[in-house]
Amino acid sequence: MGERTASYMKSILPIELIRREDPSDSLSANTVLLFLYVMQYPDRTIKELERLTGITKSATSRHVLNLTERGDRARARPGLGLVETYEDAIDSRSKRVRLTAKGKRLKQDIDKVLMA
Repeated sequence: MGERTASYMKSILPIELIRREDPSDSLSANTVLLFLYVMQYPDRTIKELERLTGITKSATSRHVLNLTERGDRARARPGLGLVETYEDAIDSRSKRVRLTAKGKRLKQDIDKVLMA
């Protein structure tokens, strides 16, 4: 395998690992992107994630819902249980996002792939 091909595979494998967590097999690229940002920047508010990703506030909230255990009930979309939200200690109107135990295990798997 050439160096470029190996580099592309290193980019693809984390996405494949995340995709395997979705039984409906319909994860959007933005949901995957948001998970990767939460991995990289834990305990950020939804507003901070919105700024980091460039995704609109409503879409960011929807993707976070898809990543939680609860899921997006309005769209009948089951949750993946990879992240959880919690109330900000300073501003109770803000929600912060962090990885769940399941999300941390997935992060470890992704880290192994990226370090290989």
